[in-house]
Amino acid sequence: MDTLDGGAVGAATDDRGVSFLRFDNQAQEFFDGWRADLETSLLGGAFEHPAMQAHMSKYRSLMPSLALLFHLMDRANGTVTQDGVSQDAAQRAAAWCTFLETHARRIYGLALSSEFAAARSILEHIRRNDMPPEFTARDVYRKQWAGLRKPSDVAEPLRILEDYGWLHSYTIGGKEEGGRRSICYIPHPSLVVMNESAAQAA
Repeated sequence: MDTLDGGAVGAATDDRGVSFLRFDNQAQEFFDGWRADLETSLLGGAFEHPAMQAHMSKYRSLMPSLALLFHLMDRANGTVTQDGVSQDAAQRAAAWCTFLETHARRIYGLALSSEFAAARSILEHIRRNDMPPEFTARDVYRKQWAGLRKPSDVAEPLRILEDYGWLHSYTIGGKEEGGRRSICYIPHPSLVVMNESAAQAA
């Protein structure tokens, strides 16, 4: 793209010498409708959290940027010969934005959920050396930390930490008939190193 000749793809040049392409008439009409829907969603509170709101506001420039990229790819492989960015390129860009929005909602939803907040709290306590080298869920809720006061408060956060590689679990007990089985958690070695470094600094 750095060596692309704007003139070769029908680009115009502004007063600063910057090359640019416009949507063709059909693509412009499509973009105007898409942009109006986005603005309605942004102003109407469709995105429940400010972080998601800020993320989606960036789609104002993301969509036309993707459309331009798709158009240049089509020009390069000979699919289209027109100069203006096509409606097909705009529609593909909008479809990609929908796809990316779905993933963004999932990511922001997870990051902002109460379970993730609780997981971050447990992780912070581990970093502060508030937990033994190996511990169970019971060890966590017995501490009676805010939001972590009963078994149901800690089960999902511990699973999240394990899924993300911060904890490793193994089962203890239960070998004899009637014996109770418990899940024990071991923090990632990097957390242990952090704890040791903090202790030495103190």
